[in-house]
Formats: sequence, C-alpha cells, structure tokens
Amino acid sequence: MRAVDHTQAMLDWWAATGVDRVDLAVRRASGAMLWQRDRPIARLPLAWARAAHAQQADIYARPARGRSWPLIVIDDVALGRADAVAREVDAFLVETSPEGGCHVWLRCDRALAEDERMRVQRTWLVRLGGDPGSVSGEHLGRLAGFKNWKRGGCWVNIRPAAR
Repeated sequence: MRAVDHTQAMLDWWAATGVDRVDLAVRRASGAMLWQRDRPIARLPLAWARAAHAQQADIYARPARGRSWPLIVIDDVALGRADAVAREVDAFLVETSPEGGCHVWLRCDRALAEDERMRVQRTWLVRLGGDPGSVSGEHLGRLAGFKNWKRGGCWVNIRPAAR
C-alpha cells in the first residue's frame, strides 16, 4: 500500500465514524507548529502537508477540537495489545515506530465532549498501557502515510486489524 493510501484509509475510517472536520498540524524541524484548524476532511491541505513533510516536518491530525466526536486515541500502545483490542472493538491502528508503538483510535458508542474523551482515555490507558502523558481529550495523533522523523524516519502506516 502506498503512503497516500494509508492516509486516505485513516481519513475514510474517521469519516465512517462520523468525523467530518479535522485539525491538521505540521511541526517543522525547527519545532514551529503550523495549524489548519477545523477543516472539512475532503478539503484538508494534504499537498501542503506533504510539501512540509519533504522538509522533515512531522504531520499530525485529530478530529477538530471544540466539537463532540465518537473517537478517542491512545498513544504508544504495544503492537500485541493494539492487535488484541482491535479484535474486540472497532479500532483503527496506526503503527508509529519500528519498536512497535501504535496509536489506537477507538470508536465510542456516542459522541463525547473533550472532557468526556479524557475520562474515557484514562480508562483505556489502564487497559492498554499507553502513554499517560497523552491523555487530554484533544490529543493529536500522527497522520498515517508520513514519516515519523523523531523515530529515525520510519513510516507511519496503518496496521490492519486482525478480525
């Protein structure tokens, strides 16, 4: 699968959950964060993100902040645990490091406000053993199909859920 296909698969899954607006963030190698906030999925400036990525920028996304969404993300989950949970619940896995770290996007049974997402994240964090510093209800995740420059330039790709 090509990198653009990984990106599209992630955005398509989000859209299927009911997410129609996204915050896109580009962190340049200098550390500067550039934002495209509250953009319709179909009009995300992906060419802009790819151009920045070619200059070693990291690319992040999340469902648009300030709205209720039926998704949460748990960061830095081991592959085995991520695969196990994806067999039990509706989840989208994004492999973010060669050491086996994943972002696990979990579909919730209803739309949750930011503070509710944070509480649900804390519950899932205990079960999945992710990064406790990434629980905020509005946390960014890496956008699939781009390199994780922080981790030596590895590709950030979707990981097919074993169902």
